[in-house]
Amino acid sequence: MTRMNRHGEPDRRYGRKGPQRARWLITDPWHRQLRYKFLRARAQAKFWNQEWQLTWEQYLEIMRSNTNHGRDMDNINLCRKDTDGAWSRDNCELIPRRVVVKRQRHKYEDGRIRRRTNTYKNKEKNCENENTSVKN
Repeated sequence: MTRMNRHGEPDRRYGRKGPQRARWLITDPWHRQLRYKFLRARAQAKFWNQEWQLTWEQYLEIMRSNTNHGRDMDNINLCRKDTDGAWSRDNCELIPRRVVVKRQRHKYEDGRIRRRTNTYKNKEKNCENENTSVKN
């Protein structure tokens, strides 16, 4: 039984329990899971200052060809061909995780291994832009 407030409406203090399917944009479980993967990947790219040009439709078109997603070595990952480039339709490909893990890592001029690509370059650009806008 739903608790009612003094106006005869459902009491909002207790909230709704369970999934609220009426508010979902995507009801199909497979598409819903892919949508969350897309949003996480886009947020991660933004966090690492990597350019993201993929739309949801492009991402769905790329990932629709494969259902074997995950973190196991035999699963497929979405990767960039050129790790200094943007996450775009032309620069992305599906590769088995086993191959991705063994790819050669990029190094700095002094020989240190770069942990994440395209990160420091964008931060330097942002700092330069901020410094020039402050001077003007």
